[in-house]
Amino acid sequence: MQRRSPEGGSGQPLGMQVVALACLIGSTAFAVDVSVPAIPATAEHFRTDPGAVQLTVGLYLLGYALGQIPMGFLADYLGRRKVVVSLMSLFVIAGLLSTMAPTVESLVAVRFIQGFFGASGAVISRAIARDITEGRDTTRLLSLLTSTTGVAMVVAPAIGVLALNAFGWHGPFGVSALLGLLGVALTSAFLPETMPAPRTRSPGQRFLDGFTAFLGNRQSIVGALLVALSFTALISFITKSSEIYMLQFGVGGFAFAATFATVS
Repeated sequence: MQRRSPEGGSGQPLGMQVVALACLIGSTAFAVDVSVPAIPATAEHFRTDPGAVQLTVGLYLLGYALGQIPMGFLADYLGRRKVVVSLMSLFVIAGLLSTMAPTVESLVAVRFIQGFFGASGAVISRAIARDITEGRDTTRLLSLLTSTTGVAMVVAPAIGVLALNAFGWHGPFGVSALLGLLGVALTSAFLPETMPAPRTRSPGQRFLDGFTAFLGNRQSIVGALLVALSFTALISFITKSSEIYMLQFGVGGFAFAATFATVS
């Protein structure tokens, strides 16, 4: 894989840059799935219905969805590196605060904030990937980063069970911050600023042009709808699976993690 030389040069090994990007994008998916085994225990701790705790998944994803466009604008305006380091640091802080939530309502609120800032890792890592590579190498790197999300979905529940057994309901929520922290550390150490020369059009105009082009392409609309439908089905499974398998069927933690990984 060949690296494009951004202005100012890099001097850092591309392999470590790829690892940093994988941590940034993987931490957002990991933060969802690592908490799923803890939903029943968290509901028991707060003496509430599991449905209330399941909002920690739904509101996290809502924040993640709402954060992507503004995070992209910030990265285009202020620079990739400084924005992703700052915002993913807030993601880490939100993950740590979730372990200290005194009520289920505050836990849900902090998880929404964590998802909002976590969107920066997913969006900006892809932008950096396009900055540091070109041609087929860009496609290969973006595919690799996308597969990282799938790997995170498979391994996160097992790690969540381990953290739950070791630290109680706090554990999985705390672990969600660790991968983000690793991504921040690797980004600070190995990723230079990669933003191209300043653009002539404003972010608002570029967004309007892109959205207009999207609406004018029927294949893009159909593809987006298919992705949305499949994602909705997956999130429905993620949200309800621990309640059904662990509470209703009495499945143990690691058996649930194996089932979850297989379905995912």
